[in-house]
Amino acid sequence: MLTKCFTGQLVFSLLVLIIGALYSFMSFKVISTHAFSIDNLELLGNAHENFYSIFCNNLIVGALLAVGGYLSGGLLTVIILFWNGFLLTEIVQSAMLLDISGWDIAYSLMLHGPLEIFAFLLFAKIGLGGWQFYKGILREHTITFKNITLKGVLCPVALLVVAALIESNLT
Repeated sequence: MLTKCFTGQLVFSLLVLIIGALYSFMSFKVISTHAFSIDNLELLGNAHENFYSIFCNNLIVGALLAVGGYLSGGLLTVIILFWNGFLLTEIVQSAMLLDISGWDIAYSLMLHGPLEIFAFLLFAKIGLGGWQFYKGILREHTITFKNITLKGVLCPVALLVVAALIESNLT
C-alpha cells in the first residue's frame, strides 16, 4: 500500500510535469524564419547505440532528479520535472508542424513513455525527500537518510532499462 507521503510526492511531481507541459503549450510559437522539414532530421545509429545513449541520458536525468534534488532540498527536482514537461510538449508540437500524424506521435510515445515518466517520478520522490533531510538538520539537529532504499533506486533504473529497450527497438 502506498503511503500518504509517497502518494503526495508522486502527485506533486506529476503536477509539476504537467505545469511544464501546459506552459509549453501556451507559449509555443512558430518562428517563420526556420524551415521545418522532416528531411532535416538525422536518424540515430543502430538500435544498440540508441539503447545505450537513451538509457544513459535517462539515467543521468534520473540521477539529477534523485541526487541533485536531494542535495538541493527538492528544488532541482522541481526544475527538471518542469523542464521535461516543457520539452516533451515542445517536441510533440514540433512533430505536428512537420505533419507527422497524431497516431505516429502517440505510437512513438505510448509504448515507452509511461514507463519512462513513472521512473522519473520515482526518482523525483527521492529528490523531494531532500526537503525532509534539511528539515531534520535544522529542527532536530540530526542527519538521517529516510526513505532511500536499494529497492527505491533499483526499481526506477529497471523501468528505464525496459523503456530504453522499447524506445530503441520498437518506436
